Amino acid sequence: MSEGKSNKKRKIEDPYEEWKTEFLEEADRMGLTEEQQNDEDWLREQYQAFLADDGGISSESEESEEDSSSDDDIRELEGMFKEDDQKADDDQVMNAWYIENNQQLVRELLSNEKPVPAYILNQKEKRVITEIIKLNLSPEKLGKLLYAINHSANSGYGKPVRGQNRTSGPISYAMSISSGYLNSSEISRIEEIIQQVASSSSGGFFFSKKKTRKRSKKKTKGKKKKKRKSRKKKKKTRKHPKEPNNRKFSDTSYPYRVIGKKQAVKEFLSLREMVKKKDFNSKSVLGNRVVDYGTEKMRKKTKYRNKSHYERWQDKVAREKVIKFAKRLYKKGDKRTIEASIRGAIELQWGSVNTMRPAAAACAYKKNKATKVLDFTAGWGARLVAAMAMDIDYIGIDANTALKPGYDKIIKLLKPYSKSKVKMIFKKAETVDISKLKYDFVFTSPPYEYLEVYENMENYEKKGEKVSQPYSSSKIKLEDSEKFYDEFMIPTLKRIYKHLPKGKHICLNMPDIMYTKIKKKWKKADKKDVYSIVGRVGGPEDFKRLEKEQIFCWKKH
Repeated sequence: MSEGKSNKKRKIEDPYEEWKTEFLEEADRMGLTEEQQNDEDWLREQYQAFLADDGGISSESEESEEDSSSDDDIRELEGMFKEDDQKADDDQVMNAWYIENNQQLVRELLSNEKPVPAYILNQKEKRVITEIIKLNLSPEKLGKLLYAINHSANSGYGKPVRGQNRTSGPISYAMSISSGYLNSSEISRIEEIIQQVASSSSGGFFFSKKKTRKRSKKKTKGKKKKKRKSRKKKKKTRKHPKEPNNRKFSDTSYPYRVIGKKQAVKEFLSLREMVKKKDFNSKSVLGNRVVDYGTEKMRKKTKYRNKSHYERWQDKVAREKVIKFAKRLYKKGDKRTIEASIRGAIELQWGSVNTMRPAAAACAYKKNKATKVLDFTAGWGARLVAAMAMDIDYIGIDANTALKPGYDKIIKLLKPYSKSKVKMIFKKAETVDISKLKYDFVFTSPPYEYLEVYENMENYEKKGEKVSQPYSSSKIKLEDSEKFYDEFMIPTLKRIYKHLPKGKHICLNMPDIMYTKIKKKWKKADKKDVYSIVGRVGGPEDFKRLEKEQIFCWKKH
């Protein structure tokens, strides 16, 4: 390392070091790569941009540290949405991915079969794709566009728009967010291609060919022909979808999702149909509304960074800051409601307390040929919903007794549509008599130590005292939380493993650091699987969150 580079690694003035520490604490949530986190030049550029926006860092009291952190979050997140940020270092990594996967994206787009709820492109849309490929777009630009089209198609875009004979297809959606990487001439050329294909025979690209009925000519002696009134096309005046509950930015009630019984049942039935397929999309969000129908309110009361989303929302200052950021999100995307913009701002600024996708759980069940699932940290109900969608028996264990009404609500709703036998046990897993339970697959996502603190959660380190929470999963240290493993995780795993049938698996979705601790205290996993993370709402055109988590599995020998 040269002397100049070594100097860059040295500590500099305190204000910069203070800013850098806070900025890197948010690395996981912002999706920063390791290369970015270690690139001092890039970090200094971000710091200079921060100073230019803020006018410098002022010293604050301990009471205002959280508010300052929130301000920093907003400024950092604002930078994520600037169109001129396309040449950042992280884009170099992504561009390489786009170039490498161009051919694969084309194959997927031109395929005639896709797992539900993905949208299969029609013949005219495929013609547009083939014409776009012929353009002199750079490989990375082409990759971004193809990825956007494929991503929206896999999300189910292309359904008929109510009251109109057109569709909000994946190509039109991808073009609506393409200004960040395509120039005006490139966009114009692609729009010309779309129009040319649309004007060809057998109907339009976005408009279906109207069927006309031949009418016999009648003699019209002495009769005046009635002039047909021309219908003027109504101009779109509303950019954003109509609010389901007339939500306003000034409303002070927490922005929970409004999910009715019919909506939840409809989504569950769609999930049932999807999981019947031989191969289905594990990234599908089908079933998430069913989970929210039962347990969303409890999830929003979970403490993350020492406060829950609900608690932060009650703070007037914090609420006004997140509303301010939500307004920016609302202006950016014409597909978000006010309610969705606020929820996106909350997760981006305050962090997110996530639930597993039922589709991902169903994929794990199918891979491991599960018929009776044991879930010893049941959480919010995603694995229950997946089991009931596949008619698999389910045993759920959770120490959070406050979740019982939510689980009762889900089970009551889905029972008429499922053959699953469900048993819920609201006790600490380490106290349950496992020998009395019958199961052939164990699958759960245990608490990430004390990253999230749920109601009635035990503090194994210091009984009866408040839990000390890490700022992010990357802050979980190897030497932390010994009793969490010695009193809960390891004893529970050993007893479950003892009564697991031979040849069957225990699978845990968790960070690498937790696996390292379990391996040290128990034994090495027999296999690893991937849990893919979907794009975060509010991220820069949904391109940058391609991270993956691990699922570690132990086989009974």
